[in-house]
Amino acid sequence: MPWLMRLCKLLVLSSAITLLAACMTQPQIITGVSNARSAATLHRWQARGRIGINAAQQSGSGGFTWAQQATLSEVQLRGPVGIGAFSLSLDGSVLTIRGSDGAYYDADAALDELQLRLGTPLPVASLRYWLLGLAAPGEPRWLDDQHNQLEQDGWQVTYEVWTTRGELRLPVRLALTRADARIRIVVQSWNLDS
Repeated sequence: MPWLMRLCKLLVLSSAITLLAACMTQPQIITGVSNARSAATLHRWQARGRIGINAAQQSGSGGFTWAQQATLSEVQLRGPVGIGAFSLSLDGSVLTIRGSDGAYYDADAALDELQLRLGTPLPVASLRYWLLGLAAPGEPRWLDDQHNQLEQDGWQVTYEVWTTRGELRLPVRLALTRADARIRIVVQSWNLDS
């Protein structure tokens, strides 16, 4: 029976190591040179991570890369809700989408295609601000003093985890919810350039 006791000890040790590894959070990678003290002063940045969408008609997850330069947003989505890869570009208020199959959509057709692919309207114009932990222009309502919960444009944005570099605070994990949809975003790396 000594072998049984060794096996039990080995199983307990293995379980403890697995549990410890599951509890550890992966450090967020922040690269680039930035003197920004506030996310509102960032004019050029890039975020990479994972996105999960749970909507009435479809749900799934995938990866994203969001590159922002002044008012131009360039977003690559890979595999959310089983729709394959596509890219979208938002320059001011002009939205265009290009599918991995070469299909091209702009204006209202782009909004319709985005909603069709994701199963819910994606608040792209507001999302560029929400990703930085900021309210979009308009009428936001912060639900707490720490700015961890925001209501805007029919969405509730909950900031679950933050990371910092100096005085700069950036979201790592956030959830966007409305009556018919929930979007979860995990930012795995930030590249900052003021």
